[in-house]
Amino acid sequence: MFVGHQATSLDDKNRICLPAKMRKKVEAASPTREVRLVPWLDGCMAIYMPNDWQRMAEKIQSNPYELAESRSIWRSVFPYVEEASFDRQWRLVFPKNLLGRAGIQRELVIAGMFDHLEIWSPEGWQQLEKHRALEENIKKTFDMTHGTQGKS
Repeated sequence: MFVGHQATSLDDKNRICLPAKMRKKVEAASPTREVRLVPWLDGCMAIYMPNDWQRMAEKIQSNPYELAESRSIWRSVFPYVEEASFDRQWRLVFPKNLLGRAGIQRELVIAGMFDHLEIWSPEGWQQLEKHRALEENIKKTFDMTHGTQGKS
């Protein structure tokens, strides 16, 4: 599982070097180091392992294409998904179009989100930090998963 976050930067070829603490999950889930780069929610970019992306894509596809809202989601994601692989030095090249969509120029934040990584511009990550009420989010999640929602 991916957890934690780390600030890093792109090199001159739009590559990042994956932090060591995140490499084992990639290697375990994708021995070929193949991943999917995905334009993602709230203006970030995601890195999914192939099997995890397959499950997420199936969830997206479960929304009927005939509905306008579903088509919008499909059209926002699927045409922009890129297949990529980490090289022997654990570097990964990001396409310019995905970097632009995420507002990333050189500096970025890699955040572990359990089954995927999110790639944020520093500004986008700071906005999340400002607006996060961590204790409340944890409490709501705990309440929802343990059946205590609405109880005090």
